[in-house]
Amino acid sequence: LEIASSLINIAKDANTVTYEDYLIDMKTFIIDKSNNQNLDEFRGSWKTKFKKIANDLKYIVGKDNNNNIWASIRITQATTRIHNFFFLSNRILTPVEKALVLELYSKIEEKDKGILSTGKKISDCMYNLARDSVFEHPVHSYIFDTSDPVWGMYFTPKELKEAKNYNSKLVMNIPEELQTLLSSFENKEYTTASHYYDHALEYKFPLGTYFDKRWVQESVMSACELFDSHHNRLNLNEYLEGNMLHEVWPFVYKLYKDREIVAKLGEPCSVATSMAKNNKQSLEAITPRERKIMGSKIDILFTAVKNELGACEVGKGDVSIVDDKYLNDGSKKLPKTLRDMLVTQIAINPDKANSLFTVGYLMMDLCTELLVVDMPFGSLISRVVRSSRLAYHIKMKNFAIDFIPLLELAYTGKQIMRKNIMCSMTGREERFLMTVTAMTIWQMLPV
Repeated sequence: LEIASSLINIAKDANTVTYEDYLIDMKTFIIDKSNNQNLDEFRGSWKTKFKKIANDLKYIVGKDNNNNIWASIRITQATTRIHNFFFLSNRILTPVEKALVLELYSKIEEKDKGILSTGKKISDCMYNLARDSVFEHPVHSYIFDTSDPVWGMYFTPKELKEAKNYNSKLVMNIPEELQTLLSSFENKEYTTASHYYDHALEYKFPLGTYFDKRWVQESVMSACELFDSHHNRLNLNEYLEGNMLHEVWPFVYKLYKDREIVAKLGEPCSVATSMAKNNKQSLEAITPRERKIMGSKIDILFTAVKNELGACEVGKGDVSIVDDKYLNDGSKKLPKTLRDMLVTQIAINPDKANSLFTVGYLMMDLCTELLVVDMPFGSLISRVVRSSRLAYHIKMKNFAIDFIPLLELAYTGKQIMRKNIMCSMTGREERFLMTVTAMTIWQMLPV
């Protein structure tokens, strides 16, 4: 429709249209549809669409003036990317976008509003924030992040605590034998990397058995080697995301080497977010089918039987909680990705909407936190519950105090995913194994 409208708009006498006039008129639309990908990959498809629609409308394709309009579009796209890099967190909602969001909020039934003991309704407060906001916020994706400071204006600390703790899935449960092994490293006589390394070597865990214990052993030894290479005091200011993931945080993805849950590295795309972004994709009729938009790229994607259970985002060694990287990836991208995954699970098991959940690891700078996204009430609002932010030790003398809790947190994330698998499978094995496209759900929930 957009292309046809453009050609009608630019048509000259004798029903003649030119490709250059078409590019000039469609410039903004083409950039928006590129989804920040390389424009040259789509150059041929845009020309093909132009010729086809022009032919359908019985227009004559005139000669161009050899002006390099495509180069101008590429320059504009590059400028837009730079603008978005600096102003992404300040995207202003259009009136239409806000109206659609508020409409769904207004349709929430009374019993599904999340009523606290004080009588306050969570969905009503979310409606108010969505209505009053000028800029895009997770609330416009129906996400209630209990750690977001903005909710301090709508709830008392006691109310927020109640909202966070209600039927929370973020519960740490370490097996006794594994806890005993972890506690064995809490020895005041250990002060150097060699002390902890040698203690880890004292244990013999045969290959094929004791996976979790061997993971603890290898994680401790790997951390000790990192400290030894830094002369017992870490300095990671020059570390990029890849260095942080594979040198500081490798114990997170190595926890999944047993393949019960698969940890996919290399910035894989989430199928769930791709489904959400392409919720209006359909067979072509009047106009050609739109090119499929890729899902969110994440640092680690956790899956089991082709179902997405969680995700992980990693930042450089100098990212703080007030930096755009943390705010955009940790407060927007990761929660929205986890919500999309959750909606996919619910589409398969709708009768368990309030029991399912997804898990996220967020590692920024030398701190990590665990996120659990669930739908504790109703079928629209997703709650984000975060663990405390735990810091990676920079001095060897604090190794046991700081590093062991990191292992416990990583292990907790896996245990929660296991619990979610069991919840999904119980009585619904066939449904859980099915790969379906729940387009009706995606049309209800905007990205």
